[in-house]
Amino acid sequence: MSDYSKTVNFAAKDSLSTGDSNKIVRGTEINTEFDNIATAIATKLDSSGAVFTNPVSFPDGSASSPAITNTGDTNCGLFFSAADTLAFTAGGTAQITFSDGLVAPVTDNDVDLGTSSLQFKDAFINGTLEADAIT
Repeated sequence: MSDYSKTVNFAAKDSLSTGDSNKIVRGTEINTEFDNIATAIATKLDSSGAVFTNPVSFPDGSASSPAITNTGDTNCGLFFSAADTLAFTAGGTAQITFSDGLVAPVTDNDVDLGTSSLQFKDAFINGTLEADAIT
């Protein structure tokens, strides 16, 4: 990605005295500027259909200001709470973290898995299941 950098100061030509050959705006100068503008535009992100060919890096963010969010609900999204850890936030409060081999709530006894009307179909456990109650 390149930024546009102006190579000719056309306004400075105005202050040159009449008859100075540098006062003339040359076609090659205009052509150079248009080429620089075209290159800058062509290498910028197309926000209507972005395609990334390399990794995209984001800042760490926080629970109240996640790194990946949307314009309508900016305190809800994904942030990077620690090394090798992804965290999801809702309402500006961290809810769930994902790290190597672990899905964990941020606060004890705070996050539900499913609802009374939206239930998971099956659960497969290979190891120890600890529960306060099973109904």
